[in-house]
Amino acid sequence: MNYCPKCDKYVEDDNLRFCKDCGTPFIRLKSGITETVKDHNQNVNNVNTVTGNRPEVAHADNNTLSQIKTIDVNVLPSIEPEIVEQEHSSLNQKNIATETQHATNRQDYSNLDEETPPSVSTQITEGGKFGMGVIAGVIVALFIGGALFFLNRNVKKDDIANTTVKQTETTIKTQEALKVKEPIKTKVLPKTNLDLAKEYLVQRGYDGSYVSATTYSLSNKGFLCYGNKMITVVDIKNDRIAYLLNTDEVIGKYKLFRNKNDNSPLILDFFLGKEPRDKDASAGYWENGNHYLSIYALYDFKPDGSMEHGGLYTGGGRTPSHYHSYLYEMKNVDVADIVLTQLVKLGPEVLNEFPMAKEPNYKEEKTEYKLQNNVNANNGTINARSAFISFHQAITNKQLRTAFNILSPNYQKFMQSYDHFAGGYTTTLRSDVVDLKVLHEDSNSAMFAYTLKAVDREGNGQKIQYFAGKVKLIKLNGTWRIESTEAKRL
Repeated sequence: MNYCPKCDKYVEDDNLRFCKDCGTPFIRLKSGITETVKDHNQNVNNVNTVTGNRPEVAHADNNTLSQIKTIDVNVLPSIEPEIVEQEHSSLNQKNIATETQHATNRQDYSNLDEETPPSVSTQITEGGKFGMGVIAGVIVALFIGGALFFLNRNVKKDDIANTTVKQTETTIKTQEALKVKEPIKTKVLPKTNLDLAKEYLVQRGYDGSYVSATTYSLSNKGFLCYGNKMITVVDIKNDRIAYLLNTDEVIGKYKLFRNKNDNSPLILDFFLGKEPRDKDASAGYWENGNHYLSIYALYDFKPDGSMEHGGLYTGGGRTPSHYHSYLYEMKNVDVADIVLTQLVKLGPEVLNEFPMAKEPNYKEEKTEYKLQNNVNANNGTINARSAFISFHQAITNKQLRTAFNILSPNYQKFMQSYDHFAGGYTTTLRSDVVDLKVLHEDSNSAMFAYTLKAVDREGNGQKIQYFAGKVKLIKLNGTWRIESTEAKRL
């Protein structure tokens, strides 16, 4: 059974904890004392309505007190039993005193003559005493009932306060536990291409901490990494990594050639590391199981400054005297191609770290060729080289008939006539061989790879162009003649 102290009503549903009308927490009553408490409250209400000197009031009050004694103290856990007992004892003493006074009065009346009734004043006094006793009993009953109600409300408030405190403590502990268990969320920044390039190197066992610039994500074939004054080539297609050992020289010459629109050949010196000896095993050289490979690269400039290779050659040894061998392994072509197409994409910060290469002194180079030609007149290769250089010197000196006579009879026929040949050089100011490599040689024939610088008159100015090509010479009656040429503008 539940009791609402605010609404003063009882609810038999023991599953409810709060009053539906006012929201006040119920006081839980034991089943054995429900009717007693109801009777007690009813009696208190009856006492409140009593007026005048009525003996039955005192009787009702005594019944109420006796019923209150039967209330289980568990209903009011905070009320001390001794206090209730003392209050009840005090009330009994007052009732005993009243009964004693009544007995004394009756005894006094018995001693009087039966014919002599008590005086009016005596009757009034006795009636007043009886009425005062009744009033005192009513006051005591009201006091005890109010005290019980007040104590019940205090107990209720204490219970609510304790429950609220416990709930608050539980909530705080739960929040603290959640704070401890909840992981700290840190802001994750997206990875840059530089981060991804470093991770790629580290995952393959290479040190990526030095990388300061990269072309990562530019091509699915591979990318370049730059740091420590050297370019690292990452070949994704073939899953290999190479180092461009002459990075400073390549960038310096690139800046020079790009500035003058002069696409002269570039020599790319690669460190390929340990790899199996394949079709290009004779190219370059090996040391401690590591392959070093030099590639002679012809190319064309694109508008954005990148290069597209026009021919790649190689040679054997540490410092090849000529580059006449082809690359047989496509993976080596891919490594060179990544450098040519992506070098400029490393950005101006990287290119500005290296000075521009000095422009070659072509006069010194021609003098060097003349000296070589005079070293050994019996050396067929030198004479073949001298014949090719003499051909272009004659063009520069406007000695076109001499140049035409250096051509073999077959090549003269190919030119149709001297006039047709000479017509191709009407605007030519200079024709200088700036690089010559031996591709093949024997006593009767030779083949060279060459780079040619051509200066032509264009309006009021000059136009400089570079060509890369091959030339074949044959010996006819002891004289070296040009049998054929092929060239591509750089």
